[in-house]
Amino acid sequence: MVGEKINAKHLLDLKSIGLILKEIEYKYDIASASEILPLCTLYAEIPHNKGEKSWKMYLNFIPTSEDQLDFIKLLQIYIVVEDLSSDSKEKIDYASKISGINETSLFGNFGINNGQIYFKYVLTIPQYFEFEREYFKELIGLIIYTIESNFSSLN
Repeated sequence: MVGEKINAKHLLDLKSIGLILKEIEYKYDIASASEILPLCTLYAEIPHNKGEKSWKMYLNFIPTSEDQLDFIKLLQIYIVVEDLSSDSKEKIDYASKISGINETSLFGNFGINNGQIYFKYVLTIPQYFEFEREYFKELIGLIIYTIESNFSSLN
């Protein structure tokens, strides 16, 4: 488990991100680290498809040893895009398509984990970075655009 001091800093950063998400009208919640959930995690719903559905987005900081990275931290953005049926043929079809998308994608990557298609991006940021609203709003917009433009080719 990550140290208490680092968890407290990550929790403050996630709260700052949560306020930005609230401004763009995304519902969110933050879970503190515990024995069950080893990392502080922000959970948000991203509406899409004209509000008919929503994607589940999880943000957390990837832990590193204190002597490993002095000047940067890693923010993982993980979005569940689609739940797949239990049909293994469907999963194989999607895996093949996802591989092709990832070969040409310039931003993040798609994958399948536990029967879910996900999009993942790890953002490298300075250790004492203050999240600016417009920066983060634009980043989320870019992620949504990336998912929407690539996900349509999966179906």
